[in-house]
This record gives sequence, structure tokens and C-alpha cells, in this order.
Amino acid sequence: FHDYGDKENMEVMFSNLCARTTAEALILTHHVAGQPAWMGMHDRESENLRALADKYGYEVVDVRPTWKQILEKNELPPGFFLKDIIHLNPAGEQLMAGIVLPHFGYIPGQKPMWNAKVRRYDGHGVAMSDEDAAKAAGVLLQKPLRLEFEGNRVDLVAAAGKSGTARILIDGKKPSECPGVYAATRPSAAPATWQPALRRIQVGANPVVEDWALTFTAMNTNATEFAYDVAGSMTGPDGSGSSRETFVSKSGRLIIATNWFHIAETARTFKKVPPVGFKVTWKIVPHFLDEWKPATATAVTLAQGLPNGKHVLEIVPTGDGPLAVREMVVYRPLGR
Repeated sequence: FHDYGDKENMEVMFSNLCARTTAEALILTHHVAGQPAWMGMHDRESENLRALADKYGYEVVDVRPTWKQILEKNELPPGFFLKDIIHLNPAGEQLMAGIVLPHFGYIPGQKPMWNAKVRRYDGHGVAMSDEDAAKAAGVLLQKPLRLEFEGNRVDLVAAAGKSGTARILIDGKKPSECPGVYAATRPSAAPATWQPALRRIQVGANPVVEDWALTFTAMNTNATEFAYDVAGSMTGPDGSGSSRETFVSKSGRLIIATNWFHIAETARTFKKVPPVGFKVTWKIVPHFLDEWKPATATAVTLAQGLPNGKHVLEIVPTGDGPLAVREMVVYRPLGR
């Protein structure tokens, strides 16, 4: 992970990553830019990255001092490894890879260990070590399986061979009825750029899987004041909003804050203001499975985005054959 920015906003990223996922992260400090005026700022931001990585338990690749040493030792200008004032040229990419790649490796005794955040269970619901899981052949379930787990995501891995189908329940409900298991995809791009027109869409109440479009109905010359309509492929027309206040759709299914729009920045950079009638599109997608229909020996996510805590999973055969289950994998973010 590498990014530029102030410590407060950067900590929000680190905190969310730690609270919502079990991902390990490798944090990179800044390489040297070609703009001398940025030197002190990038030194301070790199100090912040080191401190946040230490606070949240992530490893650091301290790119910055190594980069400085190579430039000084070889009497090279700051922009030698850059194609502009910040982005790497091929030599810079090679140097970055040489600094980063040695950090990819297994470290025995590292804490927290992977199995503190990710637990594996066999087809009977019995916890397994990674060594046992690697040898597990799976079981054929003839009756419902109940698994109590703690976390915010659970996957199911099919065993080889033909299998029947099953209904999935989380805490006695279909996964589609659980909060947090719907997500918005990245919105489409603003004019003349690959950058999204909206940084974020918040999923509101009672979501459904559908396509959405936001259409601008008014726009000033620098994209700082505007109005728009939204409509969903299932919901239909769902209200109008503007740059002046947070938008909550009539159905409650969408929430869009004013500072999540990215069109003023892209208009300034790429000299193209979205015209009236310009559409921004995205999808609400499922991170759940209400019915399991295994086709191959592969993993499927039964529910992701659950409240991080204790839950009960039930896998209920529908009666069309035994269930070939190899394992279940539970993800439990540790948070900070």
C-alpha cells in the first residue's frame, strides 16, 4: 500500500482496512519526487506512514531512505528515476521492485498470525489447522450442518465430485436479508479521464441487486454547482439531488454526500466539465449466496460484510443429493 495524504485521513484508511478485512498489508514510504519543494512534506508523510503501520501491525518497506542513499551515492538528480515529477520511469520501476520484493516472505512467529484472523473448518464443522486443511478430502453431508463462528465473512469450498444443492442461512435468515452484504461498484468515469465521477456510493436501507444511473440536470462552468436525478433498474426514478446537501434517495437505498463527487477536480485537471445529460453509472452487487449450487470444487462466498461478531451458519440440503463439502473458511478482522 502506498498513498499520499495527511495523517488523519490516512489513519481512516488504516483503521477501516484493519476493522473490515483480514488482509495483511505492506506499507511503502515515499520515493523521492522531482519537485524539491515537496521534500520536507514527503519526509513528514513518510514518518506518519511508519507510525501508522506500527500502530496497526503492518510491515513497512522504508523506500525513502534507500532511495535517497542511491541518489546521493551515485550523484544522481532527484528526477533520474522519474518520467515526470512523481511517476516512475522503467529504471525507477526496477529500483522500486528491488526494494520491495525482499519483503515478500513468510516470517515464523510473526504476530498476529494468519490463523488468528482466518479459521478453517471441515465439512463437519470441526476446526482444522492449515496442515489438516491441505489434506482434507471433504465429506458428503446428508443432513443440515450448523456452524457457530465469529467474523464478518464465511466462504464454502466444495469437494470434488457431484453434489446436491443447499439453502444457506445466517442467524436464521437468508444472507440476502443480512445488513452489510451489498456493495456499490466503482462509479463510471468523469469526462476525458479514467478517474471516477464519484468517489463513493453508500448503500442505504433495503438494497436490491440492480444497476443505477445518476444524470446531471444542471451544471455550472467549473462543476462546483450542479443538480441531478437518480434511477435504479429495479427501483425506478428515486429522487433528485444537488451539490448543496447530502442526498438520500426516496427509497432510502442510496446515500451520496456532496464531497464524494469528483467532477470539480477532474474538470480542473482535464479541462472537461460534465454536460447536462451526462450519466454516471454503477451497480449494487451481492456479496452473499442464498442457495448453494456447486458446479466445481471451488470456493464461494456465502456472506461478506456481516457485522463483525458471533453468527450461526446453517447449510440445509434441499434433498436433491448429498452435499460435497471440503471446508468452510471464516474471516475475523481483529481491528484496533
